[in-house]
Amino acid sequence: RDLARRHSFRIIPAIEVTNLGRAIEKLRSKGVKFVSEVDEGEHVRLIDFEDPDGNRLQLFEFKMGREH
Repeated sequence: RDLARRHSFRIIPAIEVTNLGRAIEKLRSKGVKFVSEVDEGEHVRLIDFEDPDGNRLQLFEFKMGREH
């Protein structure tokens, strides 16, 4: 899986979180629509979702020991 190639054709605003699983659970409980599964890169985990207007956004977390 080539994470960079799959996400390089569009710019998606990204929000850094410290616990991706917890953030996903919280947003799902509020009815947020996720449009991808959690994707794993070498340094990050991420997932795409839509805001109420249908704009695509992204949550991401750095993997332990791999912070910027």
